[in-house]
Amino acid sequence: MRLATLMIASGLALSASVPALAKSIDWSELAKHPDRYIGQTVEIAGAYCASGGVNGDASGYQCSTAGALYIETPDIAPASAKQKVDENCGGMDVIERSSFCRATIKFVPQSFTTSTELEPGKTVTVISTDAAELKF
Repeated sequence: MRLATLMIASGLALSASVPALAKSIDWSELAKHPDRYIGQTVEIAGAYCASGGVNGDASGYQCSTAGALYIETPDIAPASAKQKVDENCGGMDVIERSSFCRATIKFVPQSFTTSTELEPGKTVTVISTDAAELKF
């Protein structure tokens, strides 16, 4: 109990839904070989998230990257990151791609597909996950 209290007080506690250890990878690696990372905890720098996604009609959150990769998640942790995204980083059918909204995203890919509708003229890989953690 004392160790758990110390971990929470020092900010070391992580969301229970996203495992602590993650492999840092580039978005392009995950977009090219998504099957290699299913069920593994990954971390990608340079994600931009919005409630409702790029078209404003997705359930949960959609996060874009600098390239042909999107991440869909029903929820974002911690609460402070979720609040920042909800209040400042999207809306009106757009994902804000400013430095203020740039985050590192940690998640466990559950499945993937491709889409030609998210960005006209471009095929993007869309990764689905049960939860995601953002760090600004």
